[in-house]
Amino acid sequence: MPDLKEDAALAAALALFWSRGAETAAYGEIVQATGLSRKALYARWPDKQHLVAETLTLYRNGVLAGMLATLRDQGPGAFWDRLALGVRAEGWRGCYLMRTGSGPLRGEPAVAAAMGEYLDALQSGFEAALAGRALPVPATLAATQCVALLTLISHRGAAGGDVEPLIEAGRQTCGV
Repeated sequence: MPDLKEDAALAAALALFWSRGAETAAYGEIVQATGLSRKALYARWPDKQHLVAETLTLYRNGVLAGMLATLRDQGPGAFWDRLALGVRAEGWRGCYLMRTGSGPLRGEPAVAAAMGEYLDALQSGFEAALAGRALPVPATLAATQCVALLTLISHRGAAGGDVEPLIEAGRQTCGV
């Protein structure tokens, strides 16, 4: 049976890391956000890297799986629509995985693996979704452009920048 307190703590750590950046969150902030004692936190996650790895898994299985499913099942137009809706949400700070995977923690094995897997899944997803469309460039190149745009969107989003023109560029790249 899952430990609901640990699940809630993991979700709270994810929210903290996503809003502040995993690399900048101090251990005291993690303790406060999760509601766990330092002892309980250390017992479950012996170091910050283990906690980051589990929050990335939670994020991947929730947010990222949903984005990939939208791309696969509804196509690139729905993908960009869903992203546009997400970036307009209060407090959106970019893609947690892309922020973490391109920041100081990128060398952590779990972070690098998660980042590589997701970039590959995005590339494949866009290639499949764009196959057969009349595009000014081959679908593989358009897919690569979309992945690059998503990385830039996350970077700008983390800094609070305007990403709407980049989303429009993604739509244009996909011919939607």
